[in-house]
Amino acid sequence: MQLFDAETVHKFLRYDTLITALGKMHEDDIISCVTMSNEALVKGPPLKSGSHFDLVGSYLPHILEADDDAMRRGSVYTCCDRGREDVDELTMPLASGALHTADIKGDSFDLAKGCAPGRASPDEITAFKNIGGAYQDIFTTAIQKQTAKI
Repeated sequence: MQLFDAETVHKFLRYDTLITALGKMHEDDIISCVTMSNEALVKGPPLKSGSHFDLVGSYLPHILEADDDAMRRGSVYTCCDRGREDVDELTMPLASGALHTADIKGDSFDLAKGCAPGRASPDEITAFKNIGGAYQDIFTTAIQKQTAKI
């Protein structure tokens, strides 16, 4: 299934756009990372109060989308509770002490069922880590395509 053709992708996803976006992170309400970056792109200090960031990439040991400060500042949720111990975006901040297992507030299922607390205040920073499941990527792309009217 191909939702975007190559020309459309290159039109919207340019390197200079990424650099500009990273420089304005302190202004953003929502930050979505789907990268293969070798260094953290989402950094804790510039995150705006009340913002949300989601981390879709980072599935190999050398790939990291958010630094320890971002993970420490964010109320962390995951797509599911299985496999959390295998995802470096979680295991690295757990190993450094920036994040504790109890800091993971819940998963998508818990949120939908009302079993996990959602955002507690307008200033709370929330983080979502996709552990895996290409179906989520497909759904997200479909929604973005529909929203952009492409």
